[in-house]
Amino acid sequence: MSTADREARYDHIKMLARKYPIRNAKLRAAHESTKKAYFGLLTLLSTAAQQDHTEDQRLFLQRIAAGAGYTLDFEEWMKARKMIEEELANGNQIQLEENTYSLLLDGLLLINLTGAATAEELRMSAELSIVLNVAQPELKMLAQLAKSLIHQSEEEFNSIVATDPVKWRGMFTHHIPVDWLKNSKIYCGSYEEIIGGEGAYNAIHKLFKINERLEVVFKVKENSLVQKDDVIVKYIKNGEENCILSLRSGRVFYRELKKNINIDQKMVSISVFIGSCFNQLDTPKT
Repeated sequence: MSTADREARYDHIKMLARKYPIRNAKLRAAHESTKKAYFGLLTLLSTAAQQDHTEDQRLFLQRIAAGAGYTLDFEEWMKARKMIEEELANGNQIQLEENTYSLLLDGLLLINLTGAATAEELRMSAELSIVLNVAQPELKMLAQLAKSLIHQSEEEFNSIVATDPVKWRGMFTHHIPVDWLKNSKIYCGSYEEIIGGEGAYNAIHKLFKINERLEVVFKVKENSLVQKDDVIVKYIKNGEENCILSLRSGRVFYRELKKNINIDQKMVSISVFIGSCFNQLDTPKT
């Protein structure tokens, strides 16, 4: 394209980015020097195997920039890349505030917008994670998340093997579709227990026709991470062993509903749920 056509196309990309910004609240609140380092690193990653970005990559970068209130043009991004290269070459620490994981995810998304990331780009992503002190399991989890977003696959999103039950809460919601988070809470089952004194135990048996008091022999701690088909609760009722299994990978949480039986005892119905480690809300909808 001619210079004029190229500039017109780039202006169109910036217009689209302003219309469809990626609103990363933490990046928007970051210091200007952090934003410069952020986009310098993204430019470094995405131009590792080529001299220039594709239009899809430019649009993605501009959408992130628009959401972060960042207005530098592409030429200035290249200057930011040069600055980052010098910082890395000198062994200086890159300050990203709370945006390290977001940067790596954006980097993985960006380098795959060409169709498939090159070996050089993947190598640089791995090396950057080392520089930023990101553990290998965390990078692997971010790669799983990036893959699900690229494929727009809710099934792949639900199979992500999380590294921590609390650390990722509320993160990456600028990329993760709202429906995925809404659908991430899954009811796995429930059981009932009688709690309280033994005085009225025989009367309770007759009232509720209970042959044996339910005995919980195993229960996963709330907020623990489990994989699909893991046992969450194991209990014995009427002499038979029962299990509540995890229907997907995720974080365990419980909801209790207590009903008064008499002054000493209560019937407690405990529902078991699995939720995504990315979901901020803990209150399940039934």
